Amino acid sequence: MSKSLKYMDLKFAEMGKFAPLLMVLMERMDTLDKYIIAGKNDVAFQTIKAIEEQITPPLDKFMPFGYLAIYLELEDADNAEKAIEGAEAAIQAFRLEVARTEILGAQGKIHEMRGEYEQAILSFQKQLELEPTAATVNKDIGRCYRKLKDFKKAEEYVQKTLKIYPFGPNTNYEMALVYHDMGKKEKAMEHLKKALSVWEEADPEYKPAKKARDKYAEWESHTSKVQ
Repeated sequence: MSKSLKYMDLKFAEMGKFAPLLMVLMERMDTLDKYIIAGKNDVAFQTIKAIEEQITPPLDKFMPFGYLAIYLELEDADNAEKAIEGAEAAIQAFRLEVARTEILGAQGKIHEMRGEYEQAILSFQKQLELEPTAATVNKDIGRCYRKLKDFKKAEEYVQKTLKIYPFGPNTNYEMALVYHDMGKKEKAMEHLKKALSVWEEADPEYKPAKKARDKYAEWESHTSKVQ
């Protein structure tokens, strides 16, 4: 993620030489979650405040989408829900129904954060109806089924994503958790190792990779004790 931010800054410096300011600001707003993923929460909020000060009406109505991305990554369900209200207003004002899938996906994640897994599945399924090629949504549905302990459906949905993204680390990690809960320990470890191979050079503070490394250590420790 540190390398990602470095090149992202270079990108915006280059864009600033030729692109209109509004275009640069809108592009920056689409990348705010990367700061959160990199553990630079303060930079994310400083950046969105700076965008807010420079962006002019009517495009300022899109600011809630930036806050939504930040709060979803922070797993702050209440503030993400407030941001959805503003994003919904922007959709209505600009008749931008193409952004509806983003709202549905966000609502699904908020329900999931609150442990409302059945409602989350409904939101994700509606998102998939509008955007059937969004393959990773199947993984989100599968994750919720796993949390509901419906492991057969969890496997079914995660496999749909895995068929399209066989080396997707997040998907392989989720598949590992599903198989482990099903008691299929060897298959679980196979997928966990695949995720770890992709994340081999990930920053130590990168949460998905850290969770996978911790899970590997946990499973290895348990296996050693059994033997």
